[in-house]
Amino acid sequence: MSEKFMCDVGQDCGCTPLTGCQQIPAKWPPLDPGTRVITDLSGPQADDWTEVAKIRRKHGMEGRIIQHHDSHGLCYDVHHDDGTAGCYEPHELKVI
Repeated sequence: MSEKFMCDVGQDCGCTPLTGCQQIPAKWPPLDPGTRVITDLSGPQADDWTEVAKIRRKHGMEGRIIQHHDSHGLCYDVHHDDGTAGCYEPHELKVI
């Protein structure tokens, strides 16, 4: 039987020295409004976007984060430099 690891907040929360403490809250949301990003739709994409949302999403566009949503999982509204806007999942954005 392995020795129990006591996390940074002094609880036995199931974390390990390798994973760190899962009870310490991370910054939420991870990216702030105004953060410059470029969109990358080359990877896997969710198939539950509305038709309007699909049309607004653009690959390779630079822009700024407007706001986040997290009612169905975290996503960000991005104001593209061409004046349009689209909604993206975190893995579809790269900070520039």
